[in-house]
Amino acid sequence: MEHYEVADMFGKRRKPLLTLLCDLKDVSISDGSYKFTLQFYLANRGKAIAKYVVFTASFFNVTIISTTGRFERLDHLRGIPSVQYGMRLGVLHPHPISRVYIGEILFSVKDGNQPIRMEYEIEAEDMMPIEGRLNLSVQDLISMKSYIDKGAKFTLSSEEQALTFL
Repeated sequence: MEHYEVADMFGKRRKPLLTLLCDLKDVSISDGSYKFTLQFYLANRGKAIAKYVVFTASFFNVTIISTTGRFERLDHLRGIPSVQYGMRLGVLHPHPISRVYIGEILFSVKDGNQPIRMEYEIEAEDMMPIEGRLNLSVQDLISMKSYIDKGAKFTLSSEEQALTFL
């Protein structure tokens, strides 16, 4: 057997572990309409560099007004507001606290009575794909707005799990 095969069997092979971080910025509320901005970051908490990174996200109960960074819009392929980010030439180095900015999205909420949801997937070479979910409500936006106006920062955490193939 090759060395990498033995290392995989005993769980000793170093692998990247990517996670998504979202900062909530600029919440605006006027005449029953709600707009907010999310800044997206990827962080490598694993033990190896992450190559060929791809991040894909779909959003529910929102409209994407604008994007910055290297996001590609996938709305026409999925039929719902969606974006994709691909790091084809660079790598993400493992680090316990650093993160890499990948873009920013300005959203408008469609229905204030329904939850806002993001479902995403992160993939990289030598890493099991990670699937995650982030949920917000309009009440969350309203309560965070006053703190953001005073200079507070919010990093939203999501539920993530590695995908398993049976």
